Amino acid sequence: MPERVNPELQSRSRWWLLLLVLLIPLAMVLFSDDGFVTTPVALPGSTTLPPLPEVELSERGFGFVSFGQPSDTVLTEVSELFGAPVEDVDQPCGDEAGRWTRWGNLSALSREGAFVGFIAGIYYPEDAPPIGVRTAEGLSLGASAQELLELYGGRVVFSDPEEGFEGSEVRSFGINGYRLGQSSEGIGGYLEGDLESGTVITIVGGDLCSFPPGA
Repeated sequence: MPERVNPELQSRSRWWLLLLVLLIPLAMVLFSDDGFVTTPVALPGSTTLPPLPEVELSERGFGFVSFGQPSDTVLTEVSELFGAPVEDVDQPCGDEAGRWTRWGNLSALSREGAFVGFIAGIYYPEDAPPIGVRTAEGLSLGASAQELLELYGGRVVFSDPEEGFEGSEVRSFGINGYRLGQSSEGIGGYLEGDLESGTVITIVGGDLCSFPPGA
């Protein structure tokens, strides 16, 4: 069995649960070699919507945009693909200033004029259709805990569980040593439920926040 607990990830879980309720995003998907494809999206009780771009998440960014690029350039390029963002606000990230820009279930974080991180998730305001997301290894939102472990094995480390949404059990995870709030590049996320039957509800990447000691 892979290592399941990382105390440093656990210490940051509660703060992240609050942030993710406010900012996160729904989707399961396919991707192409250039990071994007299009697939019709159907919502309950509606006709099929026009095809939406889908995006590959990586340790360096998503699609064709990379961490460290000028935020204005990144936001312009992403908006050309996904349309105008539904949310673009200045909001603290830990103890630092940040700009959060959201397209449906995918949010980008900019800090000091540069694109530094992203959050994609299944919980987000119902103000836009979801964007499909998937990592290069094949991890998508809604994947099972077993699928996560099969894809990454001992490369994934979990925190201890915390109380999540509506009393559910939630734990953070990091891949290849990625640590929420500490790593400048990499991928992690949140799993809702236990390690046998849980579901990936969030995939995050990049230098999302800095936390004060003991947070």
